[in-house]
Amino acid sequence: MVQSKRTDSATPAPSAEEALSRTTIMRPADAAAVEDDRAHYLFVVEGEQRGRRIEITEESLVIGRSKPADIVVPDHNVSRNHCRVGLVMGQLVVTDLGSSNGTLVAGRAITGQSRASRSARPRSSTSGAAAAT
Repeated sequence: MVQSKRTDSATPAPSAEEALSRTTIMRPADAAAVEDDRAHYLFVVEGEQRGRRIEITEESLVIGRSKPADIVVPDHNVSRNHCRVGLVMGQLVVTDLGSSNGTLVAGRAITGQSRASRSARPRSSTSGAAAAT
């Protein structure tokens, strides 16, 4: 025999045990500043691809010197898998992938993952790629 529980339309508050067993994803405190309908783009500002514009979405993109990188920058100063860019909860996130020449965000070298401000310009230490949001 199958029994069903009847529930009212009002959802009761979770017990303390239920609340502790749930995963809650919260936006950073400054997330309100990035909630808009504008797109985020990566612009190439130097080199043979100057003027190229790539939209940055929540799907992360790998920037590198050759395929299988999603964005190929044909510059010998860019590593094969240089860095990854993407949006995480509306925030631009740049991750250095162990590049030889490093990745800069707002003029500072990063190691691993870095959240970038809206005006940050991620770049390889010698290439001309920059992000504008």
